[in-house]
Amino acid sequence: WALRSIVKKPAIDVPSLWVGNLLSALVFAGAHLPQLTFHGWSLLIPVVMFSSSAGMVMGWLYMRYGLVSAIVAHFIGDLMVYVVPRLMAVIV
Repeated sequence: WALRSIVKKPAIDVPSLWVGNLLSALVFAGAHLPQLTFHGWSLLIPVVMFSSSAGMVMGWLYMRYGLVSAIVAHFIGDLMVYVVPRLMAVIV
């Protein structure tokens, strides 16, 4: 019994994981608030909604597939938000 309780991972209930994911997504959104100094505070609600949604998705990727998948998703998201529009402006 003692060995089994040491070796076996403790069960974590699913709601606790999603509450933790939500809290970390809100912190993730808060980390993206300084960009509003460049774009204007009128974008506060869209930035918080988009960043927290992206944080929830990346949190799920982390829980399901690991840290590398969340990092790759963040990198792809940054490419789509910052690089692709500038490339499109040059092409068009």
